Amino acid sequence: MVLLIASLATLSAAEISVTDDTGEPLTLARPARRIISLAPALTEILYHVGGGQHLVGTVDHSDYPKAARQVERIGSHDRFD
Repeated sequence: MVLLIASLATLSAAEISVTDDTGEPLTLARPARRIISLAPALTEILYHVGGGQHLVGTVDHSDYPKAARQVERIGSHDRFD
């Protein structure tokens, strides 16, 4: 989620660096342009903060907001396709 928020907050920046959940640094040469949401709540947050246009995949139960229903499905929360 930190990566998601950092990506959206710095869409015009060149390079971004964050620390993942295991404490490892992650650096992207440029902000993410395509996002896959692994939970319905994250999908809702993504749309709420204005990043819905970057969403290219989500899990089966992501159905809010209505636009999320049109995004490609990657499986369920416990089994990805």
